[in-house]
Amino acid sequence: MFEAIIPYWEMEGGILKRLEFLPIELGFGQPRSISGWPKPAKDLSFIERLIEMSAPYGTEIKIENGIGKIVL
Repeated sequence: MFEAIIPYWEMEGGILKRLEFLPIELGFGQPRSISGWPKPAKDLSFIERLIEMSAPYGTEIKIENGIGKIVL
């Protein structure tokens, strides 16, 4: 799969104020010498799958400028 997300969050007074996901790819199908080096993902389909899986739990995620943002 070689896909992952890097979470970023901000808290204020113990309350979550911001939660974002930066999708990254790790070079699937690339030569071994560059495989595994993280870079921002161009294909956001796995974030779209995350949006679908999160919806039944009442979690809304929007994609803005290639970043998944949780609507709080």
